[in-house]
Formats: sequence, C-alpha cells, structure tokens
Amino acid sequence: MNKNKVMVIAIDGATWDVLDPMIERGAMPNLKKLMDENFSSQLNSTIPPVTAPAWASFITGTNPAKHGIFDFARRQPGSYKSSMNNANSIKTKTLWQILTEQGKTVGTINLPMTYPPTEVNGFMIPGFLAPGVSSQKILTHPIDLIDEINREVGSYQIFLEASPKALIHAEGKSEFLAKCEKIVQKRGETARFLYQKYQPDFFMVHFLMTDVVQHWFWHCLDETHPAHDSAEAAEIVPALEKFYHTVDENVGKLIELLDSDTTLLVLSDHGFGPLHSNIYLNRWFYEKKYLKLNTGKKTAIQTIRRVIAAIDVFNLRNRLLPSGKRRVALEKSLQHDFLINWEKTRCTAVPASIYGNVFLNIKGRDESGALESGAIVKKFKHELISELATISDPVTGNTAVEKTYSIEEIFPGNNEGIAPDLLVRPADGFAIFSQLNEQQIFRPTKPWEDITGTHRVEGIFLAKGEKIVSAKNRAADAAIIDLAPTILYLLGLPIPDSMDGKVLTEAIDEKILQKAPPQFTSDSGEKSEGEASGYSEEEEELIRKRLQGLGYLE
Repeated sequence: MNKNKVMVIAIDGATWDVLDPMIERGAMPNLKKLMDENFSSQLNSTIPPVTAPAWASFITGTNPAKHGIFDFARRQPGSYKSSMNNANSIKTKTLWQILTEQGKTVGTINLPMTYPPTEVNGFMIPGFLAPGVSSQKILTHPIDLIDEINREVGSYQIFLEASPKALIHAEGKSEFLAKCEKIVQKRGETARFLYQKYQPDFFMVHFLMTDVVQHWFWHCLDETHPAHDSAEAAEIVPALEKFYHTVDENVGKLIELLDSDTTLLVLSDHGFGPLHSNIYLNRWFYEKKYLKLNTGKKTAIQTIRRVIAAIDVFNLRNRLLPSGKRRVALEKSLQHDFLINWEKTRCTAVPASIYGNVFLNIKGRDESGALESGAIVKKFKHELISELATISDPVTGNTAVEKTYSIEEIFPGNNEGIAPDLLVRPADGFAIFSQLNEQQIFRPTKPWEDITGTHRVEGIFLAKGEKIVSAKNRAADAAIIDLAPTILYLLGLPIPDSMDGKVLTEAIDEKILQKAPPQFTSDSGEKSEGEASGYSEEEEELIRKRLQGLGYLE
C-alpha cells in the first residue's frame, strides 16, 4: 500500500533571474535536470514579498489579514510601540498543526516563523528568527534533538555569528562566501541525517544563505546594476558559482533519498532584484508636513546618537549603558516615540522591510490620534495615495513608487489596528525605510556598506513525483499561499475551507485529479491561543539587530 509523503526544499529568495544563468554555466546540474524533466514555474509571493508574511502564508495557506503577519514586526493595537513577530503571533492553524491532528509525522529544519518550536508529531528546528545562533543555545522540539545533531552531524548553526557586513569587512568577500557555503553544507548534512532516521510524512528543509548572498552580492551578479564593476565581478563570480553549486549539490543529495511515494517540491518565498537607492519615507512625510517632530528634540536625538557612537568607538557601550531591559528601553526611545509629535502627525511609516508600512494617526483608534475617523480619513487617504505616486528619483526622474495599496483593497477583512492602513510598493530598484534621522529622502546604495539586492514578488517553484506533470510553465498562476492546500492534497488529506490558497492543479496529473479530486472540510482555521510572545525584550533586540544586519531594517 502506497504511503503519500512530501519533501519540500526551500531555497530562500531564489529567482529564475539568477538560477537560469547559473544553470547555463553548468553550476547547477541537479536543478537543471529537475527543471527539464518535471514541472517548473514562477511562484508569486505575498504583498509585501517579505520573509515573515510569505512564510506565514506558506505555513497557513491564508493571507496576512487572516494569519496576522504583515512584516517582521507588528504594531501593538492602540499604541505606537511595536513588537517582533514569531510563531506565537500567527493567528491561524499551521500546516504542521493540521498534519499532527491528522496523525501524520512532521519534520522541519530552519524555517522562519517556527520559533518558538511547536510540539508537532515529529521534530522542528527553528530558523533565523530564533534568538540562538550557536548549537548550545538553539531551542528545538524535542528539546534534546539539538544534542543528537551535534553528536551525530557536528555543531549546528542557524545563522552567521555576526552581520554579513561585519564579516565581509573583517574577513573578505571570498571568505564570507565560504562561510555561507559551510552553513549550506551543514544544513544539507543535517537534513539527510534526520530524513533518513525519522522518515517523516512531511519533511522540509530551508536554505537561507541564498537570500543573504543575493542581498550583498547582487551588483556582482547583475551587469545592469549601477554599482556593477566588471573587474570586481570577474574576481567574485567564480566564488559565487561555487556557492550556488554547493546549494545545488545539497539539493541533489536530498533528491537521491526520495522513493516513488514521495512528491518533491522546491520553492522560494520570494524572488530578487536590484536595489539602487533607499527611500526614507518618513523624511518625505516630514517635508510634506504630514509628520511633525517635537520641537528641539531632533537636535537632541542627534546628540544622543553621537554620544552613543563615541561610546562604541571605545568599546565601552556595554559598561556605560544600562543592561538588559533598561538598555533595550533606552535604545528604543531613540526611535519614533521620542521624536514624533503625535498630536500633530497625520501619518507615519513604521519600521518595516522593503515596502512602506504606513499607519494613519486616527482619533479613537490610536493613542494620540490627529485625524477624525470617517470622511476625513477617507479623504486624506485618497490625497496621500495621489501624492505618493509623484515621488520620483532626483537623479533619473524615474517614478520611485510603483503603487500604493489601501489595505482593504488587497486584504479584505478585519485588519483594524493590526495591518498598516497603506502599503507602499517601491518601483524596481528601490526599497523603503522609515528612519527619522535621515537628512534626505533618497540615498543611493553603496556596495559592501549597504545591500544592493532586494526582494521581488516572483519566486520559483518546481515539483517532481508520480502525481506531477512534466511541464515548464513560467506563466502558471501559482502563489506561495497555494502550497499548504497543495501539500494537504498530495498527502491525501482534506483541505480546510478557511484556507485562501488553492490546490496547484496545473502541476498535477489530470488522471490523478479525476480519480481523487480535492476534498474540503469545514474549519474556522483559528488556532488555540498560545503565549502572547515568544521573545524576551533582550531577545527581541537581538532579532532586530540581526534583521538590520541583513538590510531588512535600518
């Protein structure tokens, strides 16, 4: 009797714009074979195409309005403060909760948005949003799994021991890529060990380093990038090819473990493209008089920052600043709350990644609202959307904002106080940041000081198995939100009708679909209430710093 199983290999940030050239150069023979002989397509990410909401949509099969994750951080309702999202922040049932309820075994390795780990029927190693980096500090389920991995495979590492920028400057570009390769290699070894030992019904491993490398080395891969240096690229590209070959090699070794009952899915959470310039949206709001600062505090904040920078120079910061919660509170006070005159501010961009997450400051909803709800808010929102469309690059004159979405336009439902009121989608080549201490609206990116690549919506999807058709269909209507229902179907399980995604029927053999069409079950999709937070204040700050190092936050 056949036992349906699924293996998912996630290559974070993978894009055909990079993989196709790497395949043509011969660096990725396993992906070439997989693509040539099986199903491949584009896979659209969420809006915004950010790691946290994208993986939450993969995990739940629902859109951000249902699962509640719009970015790495969330604004606390009725407040101007924000907290970091984690697995406990997800409001809907996850794929692994459903599989566990159905008696299926589960194993996941390194996936974002899985910290703190869930008590699944199997094992779970959280991804880079977990506070621990070294194997001694990683929390797994079961709790002693990390000891088994360290003993049988060697020291496990979730993420780099320092920020990419710091490592590139300290050790060099080739050495940095070698570190990334090493993490990929160890991830692959761990995946093979656990898969062979436990043989779960659903197995997933996530390779993060492709995302990290593309953020920092995009200008080397992209000859059209304004910062591309052909001499520098000629020196670095061979090391990049070696890195991608290591990724491909580990994909190939996992494919070798598959049996005829297992369907393989290879995918990314989003695609990638060039980043030429940062847009500081709150600076634009300030110049348009939509955002007001407290008198005199702009100078005060700059003074405090200079003092702290000076303390850092002498490496005395840890001794002179308060420790623990008091230090975190002090550093946070240097952000929005300290600067903004909320009673006179109509809108602000909150710390987010890539897109602008804009909250209007509404009376009755927000702590010190400035806008009357109803017609005034509606009129101001319309005005703001029109004005944002006029933002253009001062150097090229090109439009810098592709589109501004009203949240109810893309995520109908009860988003009040959780979702931003507007999502500002930058044009290709731009990313939006929220810093208040910037003196200009635009700042061109500088290689090795800033990231030069950023996320796009268009990711990748490949599938292999007895139920899968052989077709290259880059125009397929496939989205990351469709993966959870598709996986449930491939495992022979009913799909909760609360899921927003659909089964990717274009990838599945028509005869299989006719014999066993998708079945649905009535389910609210709401998960039982867990703990309010999975982070201490110190851990939250650590995650913020890690995201800053990746270029997601500044």
